[in-house]
Amino acid sequence: MSNDVDPKQTAATLQMAAYMESTGDYKNALDFYRKALSMLFQTVGQKHPTVAETYEKVATILEKVGNKEGEKTARKKASDIYQELFTVLFKQGKTDEAYQMYNKSKGINLEPSLLKRSSLTSSRTIFSSASSRSSELRAETISFLDTLRGYLDCRQQMDAKYQEVDEDNRLANFKLKTDSGGIQLPDKEDQYKEVYQQQSVHGVAVKTIDELYAAAEVAQPIYEKTIKRLISKVCDDCGTSLNKVGMRFADLKQQERALEKAEDDYGRRRPGPAVSWLYDIVRGSVEFRSAKEIERFVHNLRKKKTIHIVKAKNRFERPSLTGYRDMCIHIQLDTKKGFHHICEVQLHHKEMIELEKEIGSHEFYEFFRSYFAGATGSLRERLDDLQLISEGRFVDDSFLANLLAECRDVDRLERLGKLFAKQLCEYDNAIQIYQRIAQLESSRLGSKHPMMAGIYSTIADILQEKGSMNEALVMYEESIQLFASSIGVTHPAIAAMYNNCAGVLEQVDRYDEAYEMYKKASTIFQERLGEKHPSLARIYHNMSGILQDQGKIDAAMDLLQKSLNIKLEAFDDTHESVANSYDSIGHVLVRQDKLEEATEHYEKALEIFRRTVGPAHSFVATVSHNKGELLHRQGKLDEALEMFNTALQIKTKNYGEESSAVAGTYDSKASTLVDNNMHDDAIDLCNRALAIKKNTVGENHSSIAHIYITLGNILLSQGKFEGAMDMQSKAFRIVTKVFGNEHYSIVDIYSNMVMILIERENLEEAISKAQQGLSLATKLFGGDNTETASAQSNLGDVQRSQGKAQSAMEAYEEAMRIDKRVFGDNHIRVSIGYRKIANALVDLGDKKRAIKNFNRSLDWHETRSGDYAYSHVDVLYDIGRLHVHLKKFDKAMDYFQRAFDICVEAECEDHYIAAKVLAGIAWAQKSEGADLDKSMNSYRTAEDILKATIGDDHIVLGIVYNGIGEVLACQGQFETI
Repeated sequence: MSNDVDPKQTAATLQMAAYMESTGDYKNALDFYRKALSMLFQTVGQKHPTVAETYEKVATILEKVGNKEGEKTARKKASDIYQELFTVLFKQGKTDEAYQMYNKSKGINLEPSLLKRSSLTSSRTIFSSASSRSSELRAETISFLDTLRGYLDCRQQMDAKYQEVDEDNRLANFKLKTDSGGIQLPDKEDQYKEVYQQQSVHGVAVKTIDELYAAAEVAQPIYEKTIKRLISKVCDDCGTSLNKVGMRFADLKQQERALEKAEDDYGRRRPGPAVSWLYDIVRGSVEFRSAKEIERFVHNLRKKKTIHIVKAKNRFERPSLTGYRDMCIHIQLDTKKGFHHICEVQLHHKEMIELEKEIGSHEFYEFFRSYFAGATGSLRERLDDLQLISEGRFVDDSFLANLLAECRDVDRLERLGKLFAKQLCEYDNAIQIYQRIAQLESSRLGSKHPMMAGIYSTIADILQEKGSMNEALVMYEESIQLFASSIGVTHPAIAAMYNNCAGVLEQVDRYDEAYEMYKKASTIFQERLGEKHPSLARIYHNMSGILQDQGKIDAAMDLLQKSLNIKLEAFDDTHESVANSYDSIGHVLVRQDKLEEATEHYEKALEIFRRTVGPAHSFVATVSHNKGELLHRQGKLDEALEMFNTALQIKTKNYGEESSAVAGTYDSKASTLVDNNMHDDAIDLCNRALAIKKNTVGENHSSIAHIYITLGNILLSQGKFEGAMDMQSKAFRIVTKVFGNEHYSIVDIYSNMVMILIERENLEEAISKAQQGLSLATKLFGGDNTETASAQSNLGDVQRSQGKAQSAMEAYEEAMRIDKRVFGDNHIRVSIGYRKIANALVDLGDKKRAIKNFNRSLDWHETRSGDYAYSHVDVLYDIGRLHVHLKKFDKAMDYFQRAFDICVEAECEDHYIAAKVLAGIAWAQKSEGADLDKSMNSYRTAEDILKATIGDDHIVLGIVYNGIGEVLACQGQFETI
């Protein structure tokens, strides 16, 4: 490139060309544009955005003069430059600049008349076997349509109000001119006029946020005084009372928000720094009662010699997307202290702002802002599309088919695709729209262009949301291959795709592959973005989830802490991603038995989420679910159920009743209902969860295993041992297939199997399972964890059944030590521990100490309000048995009767546990010898219950038959025996 050409001469030539074009002198305009191109080639080269823009201007003129071939050639050159710049910038990691080039290339229609039209049925689909959509709209779809109709009604009300307050359209036609002529340099992307940078108190451009705020503090009182004088002048001119004009001067904008806006909106402006372009640190608003007053204020503003209008926006002429109208003016104020300061003033019509407050239009603005973003497509066109959606037109297959066949506006299709996918949950329709986009862009850019990978990745995202995981994997893999071949294998975009692909692999239980994919992503992010980039924090967070599932708790915590540290440095401590870390850390702390710390982390997460995304967001549901599990673990059943209900309410509204997320909470709630004596409700929830999970994730997913474990526990408590063992065996097969033989869930499964095997008197297998469970728990959690304590207690149960009371006692005491350390004295596990120790003491003959421990267990239950009914019955039953041995039959009967009354109250009088109590009552009645007929009736009732629940082959039924025989013998009915 040559430096002989003066850039000012090039700019002048371009201005002359534009002038000739505006006068209709196309011949001379073309000559000047071609001269400008020659100059640009020498100064900036042939692959520069300004060159592409000039080719576009040439194409526009050639189109006007009917030179179709020349127009096509010029547009092709512009498109090629933008595409090449996109690839170069993307490889350099300048993603925002790259997408600017892509969007510019997208706006160039090379052959509008020659683009092949294809019908919906004939277009080649990118994937196969998409499932058909249910005809019923899900809950969030209905919510979206309600919001949409409210938004359209808001616009109608705003339009009607404006016509009412400004019948002559004076404000819409008012020409709001600036004194700056625009702050951006002509034909210079991201280059702005230095004179309009904010100044420090020393009269030079500010360099830091502190300098900006020091100047703002000086300027603020001068600004307020100036605005008040202007308002007073308006009142004098229009004969308006000053107290009828509303004025509000805001405090200086928060520095944190200012820094964020500067980086987001002005980070690429030159000259810098970005904070020097913030114009709304000092700001205020005025509410007038008539259009005339607003006009007069602006007129007086322009006459003020100490004020220079830098920027102005007349939203009476071009309303905001909600239809709200006002004026926003940025004024450069001479402070008379050696520097100027640019401030903001907003001019409102009082009736417009009152309506805005009444209907809450700002909420609609936030909701639909992303839909209206972007340069292409008029506001009217976008509103027309929303109107059609509100009327249900887009659900019509023929309309959608016509849209896909006729529409070649990629921006419009993208907007609609996002609406279908994110708000309407019309996943199949959204996929068809993105297929159309892929078809159009492939024709324009070529099938190997990097942007095609982005389109495929979007389709994969939708497939994942839809639940079509295998198809999503195919699309992600295609995206990765295409990106790798075009921009290399170490680009951050590749890492992002690895992350997405790993997420799908994780959902289909391919954990090892997912972890390797996350590692690839983390390596790229470390090398390209550094050790402290938020993207790396997300990868660490995701990797920790796999480590948790694999039982590697300490390693998971290390990664979560690294992730949190990065986030706290990148964001403030109230950012939603920080809350996400608090939630995950809380989950790990529960696994580490650090329950108080876990509670604190969950509370932090909930506080942040409720403030940042609102109380009805899915993030709040996730933390509520996790906190519910913690509360259940702490024995706070009512509070746990309240949390689960909160989670379910949010999840069903956001995802629908048939989502996998809802099923997960059903499962956890069912476990709590069991301890709350609501077995039938628990089984119903488990069955609903099982049906949903099988439909969404398949028969062999790890979450299915957890439901089987819960169902097995319920069946065990009901004495249905065969069914319980079947459930635990199914869970074991899934867990070992997915995770191998050393997953933490296997500890729970072994524990449950041990209890079943003891009931079935298979003590040899029971001791084997108990020892395996304890060994695995110690390996995974260490020797001082509640999971290990449960395994110790299990081993003690088998040893006691084997007659090894002393060994059982030692196991129970070790489990009690751990449980007390973690939960304190006031917990169900501690109460159960006292009961088990008491039974071991009975076996050892130390009945005095046994009674003392029984009473400790009973005291805990007596202070509860009906929770843990089965455990309460167990301790009363065991105390009753002891008193029978002590020949204190009246006391024994009292304990047995109290136990049976609890069974009746808990509506489990026809369950296995009630039969066991009835057998105890019959035993006491028989031993006392007072009423053998009552004893026989109790035995017979127990027999009927046991046959209905556990069948004919169980030790308890044998005990009942033995008791019946003894009663018959006492009655002298030897032939009946």
